Amino acid sequence: MTCTVSDLPAMGLLSPNSLVFAKYWGSLPKVGLLPDRQLFAPEDVRSILRNFVILEIVSPEEVRFRLAGTAEADRYGRDVTGLNYMDFVDPARRPKAHGAFQAMAATPCGMVATIQSKSSAGLDFINEAIGFPFSQGDGQTPLLYFQSNTLTDYSFHDAYEDRLAEHTRVTRRFFIDIGAGIPDFSD
Repeated sequence: MTCTVSDLPAMGLLSPNSLVFAKYWGSLPKVGLLPDRQLFAPEDVRSILRNFVILEIVSPEEVRFRLAGTAEADRYGRDVTGLNYMDFVDPARRPKAHGAFQAMAATPCGMVATIQSKSSAGLDFINEAIGFPFSQGDGQTPLLYFQSNTLTDYSFHDAYEDRLAEHTRVTRRFFIDIGAGIPDFSD
């Protein structure tokens, strides 16, 4: 399934924050197809700021959390800034996860993924993540900004005692055409 940013309201996004971020990204001035990372103004998205993640593709084995909001610290049970996202992905899924991030950077395009995760105590969580690339300068791989929203209500759950252990599978993924088409990618 593919769409453009203007199609997103009809695409059945599960979190209202996803649409807020998509509209914000769409409103930013672009050089080519991407906004410069310096244009990201946290005060403009204050209501969803705690759910942001910025990822940097370092290698096929490493996709580093450059920044993780406070909701992400709550979800993972610790601040994950500086850690490798791939360490939280089921080893069998790592090549696909890296491929999806690489596709976003190379094409470039946006992506929506619904991700099932498991805590260290075995609880299942569902998360919707929507991401878009931001330029970080000539010749550099774009940074990937994600709005990441837990859809499962486990308000009784203490993530600091029972940490998110692993992203086990993607139940839905589609790419968003921002002007360069979409990648040839399947889960």
